[in-house]
Amino acid sequence: MPFSDVNWIAVVVATVAGFFMNFGYFNQKTMYPVWVRALGRDAQSEWTGPPMGVTFGLTALALFLQAAVLGSILTLMRMADQDVTWWSGTLIGALVGVALAAAPALGHRLFAGQGLKVWLVESGADVLGLALMGLILGAWA
Repeated sequence: MPFSDVNWIAVVVATVAGFFMNFGYFNQKTMYPVWVRALGRDAQSEWTGPPMGVTFGLTALALFLQAAVLGSILTLMRMADQDVTWWSGTLIGALVGVALAAAPALGHRLFAGQGLKVWLVESGADVLGLALMGLILGAWA
């Protein structure tokens, strides 16, 4: 499949939507306090990770890769004469989120001693984000 068949404008829009969905999901008034407490940290503590520019930049890159792969899957489906709609895109996005994001992350979180709550919060964002991306990509198919 040539990558020229992928709708790259839809991929960029899906990436931006996924970024803002994560921003809302991990907001101070939504899941961020639950997630931070599940990690055993204080929600009011100072950020100790990489510089925020690096964090946001790499997050945007990862979301772009997710949207590009999901766009490729939906393009292959369309090329195989499968009906690709906003609904099928949403469903495929959610299934990809469960199978390729949430499922492998379970072992990572458990072996890191972070527990099911951290996994549920993080995987919820992954599945919702990929479902949203699938909705956009499927609607644009």
